[in-house]
Amino acid sequence: MGTKRSWWGTWIVLGALWAILIDQLSVDWEINPQYSYGWFVPLLTAYLFWSRWPSRPEPARPAGWTLLLCATIAVALAFFPTRLIREAAPDWSAVSWSLALQTVALTLAAIAWMGGWNSVRHFAWPICFFLLGVAWPVRFESAVTQGLMQHLAALTAELLGWAGVPALAQGNLLRLSTGVVGVDEACSGVRSLQSMLMASLFLGELNRLPWFARIALVVAGLAIALFFNVVRALVLVTVAIRDGLEAIDKWHDPAGFSILAASFVALCLMVRVLNRSPEPFPSTAAARRPWRPLSARIWVPAIAWLATAELATEAWYRSHESPSEARLGWSVRWPETHAEFKDREIAPNVRAMLAYNEGREAAWLHPDGSRWLMFAFKWYAARTSTLSARQHRPEICLPAGGRTLLAEHPPVVIKVGELQIPFRAYEFDSNGEPLHVFFCLWEVGNRDFGTHLRQDFSRESRLQRVFAGQRNLGQQSLEVIISGTASRADAEAAFRAQMQSFLVLQRS
Repeated sequence: MGTKRSWWGTWIVLGALWAILIDQLSVDWEINPQYSYGWFVPLLTAYLFWSRWPSRPEPARPAGWTLLLCATIAVALAFFPTRLIREAAPDWSAVSWSLALQTVALTLAAIAWMGGWNSVRHFAWPICFFLLGVAWPVRFESAVTQGLMQHLAALTAELLGWAGVPALAQGNLLRLSTGVVGVDEACSGVRSLQSMLMASLFLGELNRLPWFARIALVVAGLAIALFFNVVRALVLVTVAIRDGLEAIDKWHDPAGFSILAASFVALCLMVRVLNRSPEPFPSTAAARRPWRPLSARIWVPAIAWLATAELATEAWYRSHESPSEARLGWSVRWPETHAEFKDREIAPNVRAMLAYNEGREAAWLHPDGSRWLMFAFKWYAARTSTLSARQHRPEICLPAGGRTLLAEHPPVVIKVGELQIPFRAYEFDSNGEPLHVFFCLWEVGNRDFGTHLRQDFSRESRLQRVFAGQRNLGQQSLEVIISGTASRADAEAAFRAQMQSFLVLQRS
């Protein structure tokens, strides 16, 4: 009876630990199409673990158990603050990785207690496979995304030129005689790369390939993804030239699924080529001693600690939630009386990527002759609001359209009544013409910390949200792009003056 109870306790601890991690990462998988494959990662991880189970080594007591115990306690203690921070800052990739690595480390520690260090080495690879489902750091992801798409656009334009079709690559865009095609529409390169990376590692493990063959399979998988994405881009551009830009929507999904299927077929063929001398798992005796479950001295405090961490996290944020407390905010008064003011339709792919609840885009001509373009978006308070709002910013999105970031200048703070509203200030180059961009991302209901630099993307601002007990707040953004001014100083002066009439103080 005691052993059965200990096994139940062991499974409860490990199940709760992984359930918490999957629940946290599922926000990324839900709102970011680039990581939608993450829903399959837990299933594939479980299957790889199960496939290694029959060849598991004989259990043994781990050497250095005192050091193992100290390391396990240290990682477990770090789990609570990581969980607390993640609740307020789901967009902070460093915290997501910390939570995932802690979960992996605690799982491997449990395996060490139950089966010894040989068991840890045997199961480390399938357990670590789960890390493929964690979102990349934003700067790294942006560099890879933009670099990949721009190179693919340039390569596609070069191939079209060889075929006698005039095309100009500009960032992620291809300018054709029939219009402009975005490579983000014609080629989801990074998503394919991530999917093929996952498939390569999974098939390499499933077929028990030697390590050199697994590395070769990963390289081949990435090359296959790049090749077929160029093919996909060429197909969709050909459709646009022949039938017009509207036809891309009709062919977009069929081309994508066809290319994905062709990529996996090519990868499976590569597995057959490399699978001539698979590396067998270590042979073991037919009859093995069973693993021992975690003792009650481990799983009882472990369950108590996990429950305490979850309940304390929930209690901390609930104690700071006060629906009746007045909040200062702002809304936008659109300059509809300006010359040539015109609402512009937001592209369907932009609506899908941003997943906002309210949005508007408009352009007009300023009296000084400069051209203004303004975007305003709102996300209602929800678990996904922070991630949805923060994954698209000017320094990430404008280079996709061929603009080059020249500099980020000191923030411009607009005082509206009692509020100080900070705008990040950027300067871009667009085919030799300077663009002056001012961007604000504001948390609806944010508490005033007494300084205007508290709604940025810094480590300090994220930690302040934790101390203030703020989570799942609504978000709103305002982006203004000014072109045709004589200098940056003129653009900033005009922006400051106009914002006094554009922004309206609100109390909620």
